[in-house]
Amino acid sequence: MFELTYPTGEPIFETTQVAMVCKDCEKAGKREQCTHMNKELPPWLSEDNVEMIKILLQDDPELLLRETMGVNAESTTRAFREQDVEMFVSRALVPPERIMHIFTAVDPAGGGASAFAICSIALTSSGQVMIIGAEALNTREAHVQHNLLLDHINSLREIDQFRRSTVVLGVESNLGFEAQHTIHAMKRLGLRNCCPLHEGVDGTLGMLTTHKSKEVMCAALQELLSMNRLHTCDKFVSKSMSPRAMLSRLLDEMRAFMIYVDSPKTLFAQARRTYTGKLGGHQDDVIIALQMAILAMQCFMKHDRYTQFR
Repeated sequence: MFELTYPTGEPIFETTQVAMVCKDCEKAGKREQCTHMNKELPPWLSEDNVEMIKILLQDDPELLLRETMGVNAESTTRAFREQDVEMFVSRALVPPERIMHIFTAVDPAGGGASAFAICSIALTSSGQVMIIGAEALNTREAHVQHNLLLDHINSLREIDQFRRSTVVLGVESNLGFEAQHTIHAMKRLGLRNCCPLHEGVDGTLGMLTTHKSKEVMCAALQELLSMNRLHTCDKFVSKSMSPRAMLSRLLDEMRAFMIYVDSPKTLFAQARRTYTGKLGGHQDDVIIALQMAILAMQCFMKHDRYTQFR
């Protein structure tokens, strides 16, 4: 509210902000852990009380920053809590099991430094989600992208437990006919036992990602992480780089993925949330492909049009 401006751009309120976060911790993204400004605490607060509040509010860092540390946390927030990501990293790799479906999502290269990205997941019999493979390749050549996708799927099917699994294929359809071209290329190259998703405009091939769907798939990944339901397969597949390098990239992108909130500029405007990991020189192609794979799994399980493949 205090950031509102007149139509001329002049601020409505004259404000002075006193925050309990130093500049170094702000830049490092460790605002909620900062203790360097404790000497500025008002006389009615003690360091012990502040530490107790931090413990009580550790599951809601936005509330902690806003109410206790004087920081407007709505401008930049990590999409995935640091402790959830570290728990995911510390979990042991899990062996594959026989599954009915592989959910593979494709995020086409949109331009600039963006990479053509793929992520494949599987739903285990115990309800856990297992990441079984991922790819990222900087190329604008369609045939190179298509060959990588086919190679990725064939490599997954070389794993005995996945040999007979149906591939549920979701290709982002925001870039013209990119999804149709990719799916038809897979058929032409001989891909079998595949269920392409029809989640584009008016039920067309592909997956249309809107602001709402980005919010949904980000929240779905948040939930899997917080409930310790996300795991990595010990036969993780990556053809575009080594599996170790790909997992490292995925984790880097997961840590850097942010929710940016643009405060309303007028009294009647709405705050706008942006889900991205591209600021600061980072990339987010693989982490978005992972979120898309989770969304593809949800769409496949929910909609009747895919009943024959279930």
